[in-house]
Amino acid sequence: MDKSKTHVKAARIVLEGVPKINFYDGGKRCPEDFPFPSSLRACLEYMGESYGCDHLTTPQPTWQLCCTYAYIMSACGYAFWLAWKPGWHMDNNSILSMSADTAEPFRHAFKAIGHEHEFNLKDEKRVNEAYFRRRTTESIRDKGRPVLAFGVIGPPECCIITGYDEHGDVLLGWNFCQDFPESIYLDRL
Repeated sequence: MDKSKTHVKAARIVLEGVPKINFYDGGKRCPEDFPFPSSLRACLEYMGESYGCDHLTTPQPTWQLCCTYAYIMSACGYAFWLAWKPGWHMDNNSILSMSADTAEPFRHAFKAIGHEHEFNLKDEKRVNEAYFRRRTTESIRDKGRPVLAFGVIGPPECCIITGYDEHGDVLLGWNFCQDFPESIYLDRL
């Protein structure tokens, strides 16, 4: 067998350097309190892209002040939306319930940054675990791009899949709520 034609897919690939996402806890970056815009900003930063204003000067050279997060907040409509229902509900600010068309905020965000995207919902017949695993590993392995996903662990919030192990059976990355272990088990309360 000619080994030059044999292609072995790696069991583990991790994209190093994708910025961590989490609720603002101080530091060099502007406060980021919403998972999707923060996750998309981190992916763009990883890919060397910045959107929004770039004319700001910072009081200290160690700050990383840019407007990408705010730009995405505005582009997807998140900055202008909050759902009120009687009583307290954990999903009052969920981007997934922002529009009757669940994909609409994401279309706006990706159009604003000039990137193509694929939006998959669990209830679509073609989207199953095998399809999701294949598309995720292809994006990371073939394109070197992280994947945004919702509800991988904890609350159904946006997270970044930055790698995989065991050929995609194990996902690696950042979850917006990972520093708050109590939030990972909210669905059990």
